[in-house]
Amino acid sequence: MTARPVLLPGTQCVIEDFGDDGALTRHLLEIGITPGLQLTIVRRGPFGDPVEVAMPGTHSVVLRSGELASLRCRFVSGPLAALPCSATGRYRVRALQGGQRHTRRVAGYGLRPGREFSLLPCSRGRYRLRIGADAPVVELGRGEAARLIVEPA
Repeated sequence: MTARPVLLPGTQCVIEDFGDDGALTRHLLEIGITPGLQLTIVRRGPFGDPVEVAMPGTHSVVLRSGELASLRCRFVSGPLAALPCSATGRYRVRALQGGQRHTRRVAGYGLRPGREFSLLPCSRGRYRLRIGADAPVVELGRGEAARLIVEPA
């Protein structure tokens, strides 16, 4: 994926590289954040800052959103809404969150854990999916997309 994911709670990513800021790089290394480490976004502050990030093992750290923005991360899994509208490619449904109504509605589209789909460019702010080669395009709003946990196929 070339587009940068939005780091919403539940998003998992692997750090590929730090930015060019030497002081920030030293700070991240001092607290145990290294390239190749998988991070999970736990929660964001009320105005998007700070961000709690879980690291493998038992501890988590709090980072400023600017510090996170300087990291180049590879998307591992997370809410479909974490992907920018410009993202395209093949993805797999990892899990469904939400209540029974939401689960029934997306099951009616053919989306269930393990199912692969093609992500098409957004239209009018709605996520567009094609589940099969001959299947019609399914459009999901941001609320539905936030409860569909996906990973690259």
